Amino acid sequence: MKKLSALILVLILMFLSACSGNTSSGTASDAENNENISVQTTRYNTITEWKTDLLPEKFPSPPKGTHDFSIVRGEGTKSAFAYTSDFVRLTFVCPEPEFYTFTNELSALGYKGDVKKIENGNYYSDGFHGYWQNGEKFIAISDSTETDEGEYIFQIDVADCVDNFPQALEKVFPKFNGYCKSIGSFCGHDGNGDQITAEYEGSLALPAWHWEFRFSNGFVGVEQVEFEKYFYDIEGSGYKGVLATNTLDGLTVMTGDLIKETAEGTYGVFMIYNINLKTLDITYTNDASIYMEQNH
Repeated sequence: MKKLSALILVLILMFLSACSGNTSSGTASDAENNENISVQTTRYNTITEWKTDLLPEKFPSPPKGTHDFSIVRGEGTKSAFAYTSDFVRLTFVCPEPEFYTFTNELSALGYKGDVKKIENGNYYSDGFHGYWQNGEKFIAISDSTETDEGEYIFQIDVADCVDNFPQALEKVFPKFNGYCKSIGSFCGHDGNGDQITAEYEGSLALPAWHWEFRFSNGFVGVEQVEFEKYFYDIEGSGYKGVLATNTLDGLTVMTGDLIKETAEGTYGVFMIYNINLKTLDITYTNDASIYMEQNH
């Protein structure tokens, strides 16, 4: 058990060792998203229908007691923390129990995913974390705030499912066939391990680099069998790895770290799969010491 706990701690630290400009919390802020949003707001007191044609046909009705509803449309951009597809953002206030009825309805409509409320988190930021996809639409809780009255202000994003796995990574690693909101977060380093770029500039010909898909940028609606298959696909391509199960912030996770020694360097793939949320965080690198040396 001590070995598993140590592995979890190491992997957490690995994922938190990002470029200096990246977030170290569980969700990216709007400032980091840098989204181009045009406001089209309609406000009601208490609503029972969304009264908009911007949402998919398969979408739950508002939670009971929903009020102060607004809707905006955002334009997709290809940057590290932004949606690559256009999206719709719903903001509304409702009681917490009614919100769970809403998320249960998402599952009943065929969306894969779930929601959990994190308190005193170490890896995830505190608040509601929820992600779903049905192969066509991507849904995420992008913010949640408790009101003085004990209700919650929820911010829900709805976007198209997009294959954002970079073609550059496909030339180096087996591709993961899943859906995430963005192109991920890239960081390039010089020979001393110092950051020299926070954007992919068309080439992986750098002394060292890592490319992350984690937290709000992670893959969503991932079944456990899909994660395990991907782990063994990577292992079958010449990597040596360890697969373990433990708890993290009260949730059950599976961790997988894989290393491959090559003439060019030590390539690594580090993963945290959340069984409860059905999310998969992945970091790819051509120099595993970027993480190992910083955390040992």
